[in-house]
Amino acid sequence: MDSGDMDRERRRLARNLPPLHEILRASLFERSRSCGKPSCHCAESDDGTCRGCGRAVRGRHARQTSDAVGAAASQLGPRAVALGAHLNKGLGLSFEKCTVLYETAFGIDVSPGGLCQALHRLARATEPTYEALVASVRAAPVVSADETGWKVGGDKTWLWTFATRDLTVYAIHDGRGFDQAASVLGTDYAGMLIRDGWAPYRRFEQATYQSCLAHLLRRSHQLIDAALAGAARFPHGVRRILQPAPPPELRPP
Repeated sequence: MDSGDMDRERRRLARNLPPLHEILRASLFERSRSCGKPSCHCAESDDGTCRGCGRAVRGRHARQTSDAVGAAASQLGPRAVALGAHLNKGLGLSFEKCTVLYETAFGIDVSPGGLCQALHRLARATEPTYEALVASVRAAPVVSADETGWKVGGDKTWLWTFATRDLTVYAIHDGRGFDQAASVLGTDYAGMLIRDGWAPYRRFEQATYQSCLAHLLRRSHQLIDAALAGAARFPHGVRRILQPAPPPELRPP
């Protein structure tokens, strides 16, 4: 590398440095964070204690996720944690596979257990958002509910979904009954509830019911397949009523 290349590299590195106020906030400004003792003007020493009163006081960067020190001082930032949540919960990658991706793509060394704990912290931080989504579902005029089997640690549980026009809330419960559905919908839900034939849904006595069209269409196809002679006329008629028409560009000439 000649002098010109070195100069270009220095300029490139300078462009990638964080803004000066962030560097100062992390290294100078937050080193004087108060320990909480009245009339003490704290200043952090090299060992993390206040020079004035001797109490522990440590600066913290705005993007820092933990005050841990020592062996626990290695941390994942918020974007790395958000990526882990998407990979593990959204795409279904195991924690082990997520850590391999972190190492291969970003050079980040994190254990499966460390990533799992980070996602638990993320879950606690997002609880208010989840509760707000549940409140939106309870207030929605139309909710489509369903449940399916789900494994947690090898044990069978149930994954519930409650979908409105604008959002979907998921909940994992040990059971498949009214109490589990009511934990999201509320016992007094009075909107239109789109559901299959599962009996617990009928216990929402104030709701208006709409059978899931996909289930009705599936039953119509089953009746058509099993019908003899003219018995298929009725399920054919039901299917024509319920089956949505194809868009104009897909209709035969």
